[in-house]
Amino acid sequence: MNAVFAITTPRNPSKWGRLSAPVDPEETQVCMRAQSILSGGDVGQCPPLDLRQARDVLAWYHPALIGS
Repeated sequence: MNAVFAITTPRNPSKWGRLSAPVDPEETQVCMRAQSILSGGDVGQCPPLDLRQARDVLAWYHPALIGS
């Protein structure tokens, strides 16, 4: 009986919520490196950085890490 009910009942398509923005792995790695540099025993956990801040930290720490 359930199989017949399932065949004859129209299915409601599920509605998707809003998808997140695409993630660039290279940008994520730059931000992770900068946060790692700033985190430590004296500073503690670094707050999240945007890409511009992360590149600035890497340029300060080791200018050769950033090509441009």
